[in-house]
Amino acid sequence: MDVFEDAVLEFLTHEGKVFVCPQFRGEGFDPDFVALNFEERPMRVEIVEVNSETYRPSGLINKLQWYRENEAPIVNLLVTRLSELKGLGLTERTPLILRVFIQRKHVGWLGEHLNGVKNVRINSLDHVFETLLDWQKRKLASEG
Repeated sequence: MDVFEDAVLEFLTHEGKVFVCPQFRGEGFDPDFVALNFEERPMRVEIVEVNSETYRPSGLINKLQWYRENEAPIVNLLVTRLSELKGLGLTERTPLILRVFIQRKHVGWLGEHLNGVKNVRINSLDHVFETLLDWQKRKLASEG
């Protein structure tokens, strides 16, 4: 993982309500990681993509489209592979969210290209780093 993926991982798991499966792979399926979000009810599965490119991440649109077109096989793969985790309640009906972290300057551009697409959350990498810095400052202040 690179520094951007590490930061997103820490951001998602900070409060202990999101379990992350890094490097979860399947046939044609290669996300940065898969997150099980227990904060949401019902629990949802999040396919997480981190794109730190400084230019417009146009290849990301194709990748997101592939995920949407293959949603049922992806959920089936996740249910099969994670079946050992008893009590999770993962089924073929578990909501699947595509969660993308990109540079703030590209959020609007990607939002326009995905206008009307459901189950996609676009997040700013800048916000992730700002939040992590804020958490670190609070931790230092409480220890000080």
